[in-house]
Order: sequence, then structure tokens, then C-alpha cells
Amino acid sequence: MAILKSGITKSYDQHFILEEDSLRRMQAILDKAAKELPSPPEVVFRVEREDDRFYETLNIDDVLTDPNVERRRVNSVYIELRPSEANLNGALHKREAIVSLEFSAEKRLFKETSIRLEISHDNRNWALLLADELEPQIQRTFKSKGIPLLAFLVFVIPLTMIFMKIYRKNFPDATNIEVINKLGWILLLTFMPLLILRFFIWIGERPRWYSRLVGPESVFLWGDEAHAYNIRNKIRQNIFWGVIVAFIVSFAAGGVWLLI
Repeated sequence: MAILKSGITKSYDQHFILEEDSLRRMQAILDKAAKELPSPPEVVFRVEREDDRFYETLNIDDVLTDPNVERRRVNSVYIELRPSEANLNGALHKREAIVSLEFSAEKRLFKETSIRLEISHDNRNWALLLADELEPQIQRTFKSKGIPLLAFLVFVIPLTMIFMKIYRKNFPDATNIEVINKLGWILLLTFMPLLILRFFIWIGERPRWYSRLVGPESVFLWGDEAHAYNIRNKIRQNIFWGVIVAFIVSFAAGGVWLLI
């Protein structure tokens, strides 16, 4: 008789910040769920790094003590429930995961970052109740923020007005049609890079330097990366408040001369 299974397969296309507390909470939930099964499975961690290395461990401290340094940063972390070796009764088949929770910051075609949850078990109530416990913990990692694209668009408008003011000053005899044509070229040259960038953001292929400078970005917040991320976050705040907002406020306070 076929074994019928139930569960959940769900992906979240969200930027995340996975911290030690979040990882330990998820481990605790899986440990508790494992003990409810007749043959308790094991919680296995799989770590993949950007230097193409990977390792698996049963000890969460092995993950959290990973140096996570530049050029060897953690790209993906899998938290899985797998049948233990003792429960396989000498079978040679692969230990298929009952639960697999993946946090991936690695770029893929049309997807820059993702979280994937998959639970499959013949105990329907167990599978669905576990999903209900894990999903809020996953959503708590959606804390990554960046400089809003709207801020850059607002930043461009004063620049465009300044360019037009300079043009009128240098060419006072320009006709309205010439001014409109010039405005069109200025808008094209200023907005086109942002539109191109927005397209790459939409397909999930932003340049890595842009993600790290402007955000949002997905990060595994332990090892050296925790310190590096805090530095990048401060830089983003300085860019937003010290450059973009300060410029817009200064323009609003003294920009009346552009209308004269």
C-alpha cells in the first residue's frame, strides 16, 4: 500500500537577516517536533560558502562559529530533519529530508535571494502544525532594509531643475521647443540609469556592489560578516540622511531661486 504524505512547499522571495537567536529558535522547534515522531529524526545543518565549499553538521555551534569571512562568506544554510542512521535499519538508500528549510543569499537566474520551506510526512497534523510554528520564525527574519528607490527618484528631480536653470541662464534666447527638447534629454539621461537598474532589480540580477552599498541584502549575521554588515548599514544610513535627504531639504529651503 502506498504511503500518502502531506505537508507544505513554500518559497519566500524576501531579503533576510539570519541571526544566531533565529537559528537557535528554529532548531528548538525542529528538536521538539522530532521527539513527537515514533522514530525521532536528526536535525542536520548544511552550510554552503561562496568559495564552493560546503559541510554538514549536527552541531549548531559549528555553524555559528564559522568565520564567515570575505571570499569565504556563507551563501546558503539548510536546516533539515533527516531520519537517523539508526532508523534506516541498514538500508542503503539516501536519507531523504522530512523537513528542509533553506536560506539562500546566492544569486540565481531571475531570483536574487530566497527562503524555501518543504515539509513532507505521512502524519498530516504533525506536518501542518510544524509549518504553522516555523512560518512566523521565518517571517521574523525579513528585517533587511535598504535605501528606497523613491529616494533616488526624488533626488533626481532637483538635479533636473538645476540643469534646466543653468541651461536657461546660458541660453536665454532658447525657444520653448528647444527647452522642452533639452528637458527631455536631461530626463532621459538621469532617469534611464535608474530604470535600467530597476529592471535588473526586478529580475533579481542586481550588481553585488549595489546590494552591499544601497541594500537590501541578505546576510548571515555571525562571524566577520556581522561586523562588516554593521559597517555597511551605517554607510547606507549616512548616504540616505547625509546626502540624499540633506540635499532635498537644502533644495526645498533655497530652491525658490530656480523659479525666478
